[in-house]
Amino acid sequence: MVVELAVIYGVTGVALSASHQDFLAALPLIPILAWISKTDLKSQTIPDPAIIMLTVFGLAHGILTRAPSLPADLFCAFGAVICLYFAGELIWRRKGVDALGVGDVKLIGAGFLVVGAPFAWLMIVLASVGGIVAAMLTARQEDHGIPFGPFLAYAIFVTFLIAGLPA
Repeated sequence: MVVELAVIYGVTGVALSASHQDFLAALPLIPILAWISKTDLKSQTIPDPAIIMLTVFGLAHGILTRAPSLPADLFCAFGAVICLYFAGELIWRRKGVDALGVGDVKLIGAGFLVVGAPFAWLMIVLASVGGIVAAMLTARQEDHGIPFGPFLAYAIFVTFLIAGLPA
């Protein structure tokens, strides 16, 4: 499954990259995001070491490419994590449904750092649309829900590439 995911990411990277440098910049994301997708699909958990690696990548990339906006990215990532964590907790306490797990929340926070705050909306919209389509296609087949991590992971990758395109 990891090989298939890596091929999908690679083809997407070639198709969306404006230059070889953009594709090379995105390469380190492929094994991390494929690991996240595979693990979440298999066990409905997102590994913390992968989140840490993604966060470090986002911080390093932010320092190298958008240093002036990095404090705003950090503030937005932290704010998103806090808001989404409490929203997920509220849904859990009121309805007993794990609508947005802590792993998903941490992945969104790391995604904010990878793509930058101005593009975070696109990351969330892409992941949400993918998740909604998958839920509609499998509504009658599964009762336990669909992991959101793979959709977030792919959306982070696509958004990272789109954010690098010239305006």
